[in-house]
Amino acid sequence: MPESQLVLGLAAGYHYGDVRPFLVSLERTGYRGQLVLFVSETTRDIERITKHDVTTIPLYRAAGLEDIPYNALRYFLYLDYLKASNHRFRRILITDVRDVVFQLDPFKYPWPDGINCALEDKRMTIGKCPYNAHWIREHLGSKALAEVENKPISCSGTTMADHDSMLTYLKTLTAGLIPCTPGKHMAGYDQGVHNHLA
Repeated sequence: MPESQLVLGLAAGYHYGDVRPFLVSLERTGYRGQLVLFVSETTRDIERITKHDVTTIPLYRAAGLEDIPYNALRYFLYLDYLKASNHRFRRILITDVRDVVFQLDPFKYPWPDGINCALEDKRMTIGKCPYNAHWIREHLGSKALAEVENKPISCSGTTMADHDSMLTYLKTLTAGLIPCTPGKHMAGYDQGVHNHLA
């Protein structure tokens, strides 16, 4: 049932050339589900993007989220979208857009129910990675980092789940993202929270 599949992404500030590999590669897999991209005032070529059967939604910042960077803001947008939807999706993929291409329809794989996270090279642990370690330490504290420092890194940009599990994941993740921790190199701190949850 293609209509029960959903891909969610954020294309804030991008132009058509940035997202074309993502859009064209997904089309070539034969994917027939829904594709929703949140866009900003600085997203260009939206008319070209929508020709790829994409629903674009202007992003907004709810009260209290004014300082949240785009990387983290996207999860609040996804959560609000799913909560407002009258449709229950069998499978939902939340994904990065500019640096993702598809080789096969991602929904053809027999994903189990629950959250399915993408792991990076297991030779690099969370504690060894200066970025992930920094995000967790600065936002969640040294104790939180110690709990996961020997674990492999999960990329927060690619997560697949059934509808209920995705809602639970997004509610838990967004609760962990606020208040935002400002500071140098903290724009990707959503991945730190994601890894601690995983």
